[in-house]
Amino acid sequence: MNNIIDDFSEWHKEQHGRGLVRFASIIRPSDRKHWAMAWFTIYRNGDVIAFSEWPDYEYHTCTSTPTMHVEDYRDVILDAEKTIRNTSDMRFIHPAYGVRRGQGIVRTIRQILSGTCRECWHRVSCREYDDLDERSQDFQQAYRNCKHKLSYLPWPEYPGSDRDGHMRVRTALGDAEKGIRPKLYFIKPGVPNLIHAMQNYAWADERDTQNEKGSELNSEFPSLVAGGYLKRFDNWPEEPRPALIIPRRRH
Repeated sequence: MNNIIDDFSEWHKEQHGRGLVRFASIIRPSDRKHWAMAWFTIYRNGDVIAFSEWPDYEYHTCTSTPTMHVEDYRDVILDAEKTIRNTSDMRFIHPAYGVRRGQGIVRTIRQILSGTCRECWHRVSCREYDDLDERSQDFQQAYRNCKHKLSYLPWPEYPGSDRDGHMRVRTALGDAEKGIRPKLYFIKPGVPNLIHAMQNYAWADERDTQNEKGSELNSEFPSLVAGGYLKRFDNWPEEPRPALIIPRRRH
């Protein structure tokens, strides 16, 4: 890919200083592996730059992982956004995995992340976190006080949505032979798993007996990018944000 860069360009840095940048957090939960997560910056000219991700090991070599509670992933997201020194103003989640419930948990992943966090609950109650009673006074107090709620919206899911998302990614990647400038970039030190997956994932309309395995093994991170484009996260809003700090890349 010609879209891999080492750092933000001077123009993109200038946009950061002027507050003309938005941040997106996109996640795909999983039952058997760590969740795939990536952070993106979006600019007024439609440029999108993937600059940070989690986990920080070779994702494609992992086939399973120790069980983590949804609250542990909330901590990962909050800690990551402290590291990059910005919170996300757009949050998207895989539509199918976002509605799943953990073992013994009655709330969906989206409901858990958008609700009271474990730490704030324990500040007002000695009851188990997984036994939250939304009708209780303790819950209402914890919910009002909690500053760690993460509201993730699912990207569209309909017959052909995977194809549409992938085609929008293709368009954003540009075409050097046709002189079409790319609109989607990946910062090499910050998103090695995303880059590897983009280079090894087979789009649905290209699958055959030789690359089907690659598609199955490397679909998680590309789905984040496709999901962002399905939500049109590259569309620039009318009102700019206040000036923001250029994010630190996670190594």
